[in-house]
Amino acid sequence: MNQPSSTKTSSWRLKGHHALIAFCSLFGLFIIANTIMVTTAITTWSGLDKPKAYIHGLKYNDVLNSAATQKKNGWSAVLKIDQGENRKLNLSFRPLKGGEISAEVARAIALFRRPTQAHMDQSLELSKTKASDFVLPQEIALAPGQWDVDVTAFSDHKDQETPMFRSVQRVILK
Repeated sequence: MNQPSSTKTSSWRLKGHHALIAFCSLFGLFIIANTIMVTTAITTWSGLDKPKAYIHGLKYNDVLNSAATQKKNGWSAVLKIDQGENRKLNLSFRPLKGGEISAEVARAIALFRRPTQAHMDQSLELSKTKASDFVLPQEIALAPGQWDVDVTAFSDHKDQETPMFRSVQRVILK
């Protein structure tokens, strides 16, 4: 006994133009997403952390030797960075030799480097206080995000300025 089926069938069917529209929409979505990602990557990353990165990489052993010499000579530092209102930054740098405040340091320079955007880098000369600390002469405002604060202290030789100490610290500003 054959009885007719009582289930209803839908009248909609997948046709060629439906498949073409779905195919083009899917690839259009991929193209839009990739365009957004490539544009964001190109506009937010310079590609290099510093100019001539390859040459700096070859000279990295010199950096390691300098750090070892700095440690052997007993150099250290206290670097304080505070962020005040309106993203204003205060910096205090105290060079120490053998745990004592060193008066040998004549001047210090602070370089604020943005790891991903080199065009935002700033270099400032620090002012020496009576207590042989070094501070920013004025408050500065930096964009929020990660920054490398690279402070280099120089000796007081008349004929040349010899870097005595270098301290690098990464800070995250809000």
